[in-house]
Amino acid sequence: MLKIKVSKLFLLATILMALGLQACIPVVLVAGVAASGMIVYDNRSSQAIISDRTITYKAQSNLDSDTELRSKAHTIATSFNESVLITGQAPTQELRDLALSLVQKVPNIKHIYNEVTVEEPLNANARSHDMWITTKVKAALLAQKGLHSTQIKIVTENGTVYLLGLVTNGQGQLAAEVTKRVSSVQKVVKAFEYLE
Repeated sequence: MLKIKVSKLFLLATILMALGLQACIPVVLVAGVAASGMIVYDNRSSQAIISDRTITYKAQSNLDSDTELRSKAHTIATSFNESVLITGQAPTQELRDLALSLVQKVPNIKHIYNEVTVEEPLNANARSHDMWITTKVKAALLAQKGLHSTQIKIVTENGTVYLLGLVTNGQGQLAAEVTKRVSSVQKVVKAFEYLE
């Protein structure tokens, strides 16, 4: 039933684009249709999705607001179901701890995973390679029967793939197994919340 609903929404979006309707309304409608397709398979409530976007924005703003952290480290905040994953590199333990303290100031966070490593920040080539790994993992999860890639948030940092999401125990295990088989993945860290 959900697949039928999503198919109808995408069909509607395609028809609207084919008609060449011009103005803001079709663009907004198409964007809404695409977003609703993602929400259909997301186990979070719409409130949690909005909360995650707010938390991510505030946490990243806090990280970026510190001049020393911004200039010497590379830190990224990602929120899923009000749990925050901080990834990246900091050249000292003090800067790693600072990243954690800045994110802790954001309200409505249930849990923080501080996965910032103490080392020099990765170069642009390494970050590009991480993006490529994330793309390959997303494709592998999308192709795997029994998983919906929109249920799982994937973050890759220096070859380590972090999996966040609201899944069953079986889905979490399957996602981790599929991810481990993707080339260039060095390590898989499960940061799931389980429905069971």
